[in-house]
Amino acid sequence: MSGTTTFYQQTYEEQVAAMRGLAEEAAGVWDFTLQDLRLIAYTNNAVFRAQTPDGNYAIRVHRPGYRPPQWIASAQTWMNWLAAGGVRVPHPVGDIYGGALRGMEGAVYCTATTWLEGETRPLDALSIADIERIGEQIARLHDISAQFTPDADFIRPRLDWRGLFGAGGMYDPGAGRAHFDALAVALMERATERIAVTMDALGESAEAFGLIHGDLIAKNLIFSERDDGVGIVDFDECAYGYYLYDLTPIIWLARTTSRAQAIREALWRGYVKARPQAEAQRPYLDVFVMARHVASCRWIAGNARHPHLRDKVGGIIAERMVELKAYLARTDAPQS
Repeated sequence: MSGTTTFYQQTYEEQVAAMRGLAEEAAGVWDFTLQDLRLIAYTNNAVFRAQTPDGNYAIRVHRPGYRPPQWIASAQTWMNWLAAGGVRVPHPVGDIYGGALRGMEGAVYCTATTWLEGETRPLDALSIADIERIGEQIARLHDISAQFTPDADFIRPRLDWRGLFGAGGMYDPGAGRAHFDALAVALMERATERIAVTMDALGESAEAFGLIHGDLIAKNLIFSERDDGVGIVDFDECAYGYYLYDLTPIIWLARTTSRAQAIREALWRGYVKARPQAEAQRPYLDVFVMARHVASCRWIAGNARHPHLRDKVGGIIAERMVELKAYLARTDAPQS
């Protein structure tokens, strides 16, 4: 590929155009009659809304080289299990499609699900009642998840401290480690040690550890006019992990807002209302929020080639290291 433009050297518009073409190609394999194909988001993966005479679907072009097809198929299996248990999630449609993108070696995978009707709400538009409902739905997801028995083909990563921060883990930045200077490395190592002690103290009992969504940010939560529960989308990060970790994305995103404490309390209130056995785990929550912060730094470094991040990575990481110092100053690891 020497002398040619790689996929990650292309502009945002060029990348989106290439992935749109791949989504159209996959839609043909799935016998979708496309009336419209609209980009909804492109951060980690590219998600398109496909309008057809038979209804709307979400077509996901998975980030190249990020997830093997066995992992993707396992996520779909878990989604079907959750749907059968009454959790409001999309239904996978068709087989995983592997195609090619110009400037990218190896297959790039596409999947389709039914479109989950409703709306996303930015964090600042979520009411305290909305936050409580989110907490209740996360608890429901965990309760249904605890009943899942995987077969031998089911493969998902682990989000224990090694899976979060170790080499080869889900947030391993690879060559993106070059964006961390010596101070950043030292701070993240201190945080990892504290997180490891906390996770080891909590243990991996059925009350604390199981299949989690892994990325329950506001844009992955769907509200509808019907009172049928908060919808959940984007299962690309699902993994075996600590149930507490699923509470951290909302808390972490709210960290700089005036409602940070109110949001944290409402989310926890909704969660333990539906899952009261979790109350004993509350002392561990602060360290898990710090774990989310460190994971976000590793994700940014690993996705530094994204056209919206290329020129911003250094500034983002520097800012987050200042925050990490503050987390370390106020966060103690519970002792076993």
